[in-house]
Amino acid sequence: MESTVWLASRSLPRPGVGCCNLLSRVRRSGGRLKPCGNGRKVVVCVSGTEGKTKVVIVGGGVGGLAVGGRLAKEGYDVHILEKNSHVGGRLQSLEVEAAVGVGGKSDDPGGQECFRFDTGPSLLLLPQKYRDAFTAMGEDMDDYVTLKKVEPAAYRVFFGEDEGVQSLDLLYDVQKMCLQLEQVEEGAGGAFLRFLANAKEALDKGTASFIERDFKSFWDYADVPRLLPLLKHLSPIELLGQHHSTMRNYFKNPKLQAMFTFQDLYVGLTPYNAPGVFSLLAATELTDGVWYPVGGFAKVRDGLAQAAQKVGATITTKATVKRIDHANGQVQGVTLEDGTFMRANIVVANADLPYVYNSLLGSKVKTQASKLLSSKYSASDDKQIVEAARERVISSLVRSGIGDISSMILSEVVYSPPTWQDSYNLQYGAAFGLAHNLLQLAYFRPDVAEPSIKGLYFAGASTRPGNGVPLVLMGAKVTTNRILEENYPFLSGN
Repeated sequence: MESTVWLASRSLPRPGVGCCNLLSRVRRSGGRLKPCGNGRKVVVCVSGTEGKTKVVIVGGGVGGLAVGGRLAKEGYDVHILEKNSHVGGRLQSLEVEAAVGVGGKSDDPGGQECFRFDTGPSLLLLPQKYRDAFTAMGEDMDDYVTLKKVEPAAYRVFFGEDEGVQSLDLLYDVQKMCLQLEQVEEGAGGAFLRFLANAKEALDKGTASFIERDFKSFWDYADVPRLLPLLKHLSPIELLGQHHSTMRNYFKNPKLQAMFTFQDLYVGLTPYNAPGVFSLLAATELTDGVWYPVGGFAKVRDGLAQAAQKVGATITTKATVKRIDHANGQVQGVTLEDGTFMRANIVVANADLPYVYNSLLGSKVKTQASKLLSSKYSASDDKQIVEAARERVISSLVRSGIGDISSMILSEVVYSPPTWQDSYNLQYGAAFGLAHNLLQLAYFRPDVAEPSIKGLYFAGASTRPGNGVPLVLMGAKVTTNRILEENYPFLSGN
């Protein structure tokens, strides 16, 4: 259904003054505001189910659920399509049954036991960003997910059997942390205080200025007044230089350098190819803490899905999208694998971006596809490394003091790059999507909208601001705001 409603007005209200009630009514009906040339009337164009603007979201990952819930709360008619039997994308928990007993045999009276593994994210960082995602839907996260902080230390780092310190704890107590570090390297306590101050500065200023910001142009990205507060405290070399190298400015001991840089692995990088700005990862652990969702990350997945459905989003699983339809620079909808066509005013692709461009958009949109194919990814598809990686993991556990666990394994599931590729259409099976190297950060990462196709937007790990659940949730906010702005251009200042 499509209709036009004329609202008479003596003059158009200025954004932020007298227009909020009008905007709220229009958004609830799924309308779009367009000022007339004479400035005396407003056109409200309404389309979709029951007068709502229809949105189809391709993929029910974290980004798709978060965008879908936000848009449903704003009054859009939201349909989330997921090809798998469950939503959440890479955010999953796996439950397996195994025989328990000596040596893994089932002669133990206990018989079978059920074990749960988080196969994707396993550490919950920046809990406020999770809470914000629920709040944006008008929901309280505590009604869906219970979080517990890992205390008194975030975790223990093991260094192996060589000489020197064998393990260290990442302690929240700054004084105790300094004392612990001083036992490893003289002066390390003071160096830690300097590192922590700079890392927190990168976290506080960087989040608002770079991570959560919607960059429309390079000059928006290179806005000097916005950069100055950060550059007053941190040099460009510290922010953009190799992370491992910048850490040597604080600690001489290689183990301490490793302790505060290995967090780069969280986003699919190593300290040797990550920029120094990723010190903010350690800062999040030391300030906000490390948390875990009781019952596993599946509780986060289920909570986001339930909240989105509560505010009106429809979720359909086992619905594979074959094509995103577009014509004359305008999105038309999507075609499913069974031939069903779903018309939509807006399409949000939450699938991996290389797959979207190469498989869903067709030959007409090739420029971005070729760029993505030449981009850096967080993994390779070399099948030969799988067994070698398994042996290295077991050897590492042995060196850490656990002992030879090979004969004690009750259950074993191997996820390799082909697993990720088949399950989630990830280019090269890269579990983290596009890597976070220097030329794929912030503005240089693919935009949240396709400029040549009006109404086509993106969410997820391979678009801005990046991978990892907190960043994807922040990106969902950026994508939603862009959609609202471009569909309510008159009120974009609100």
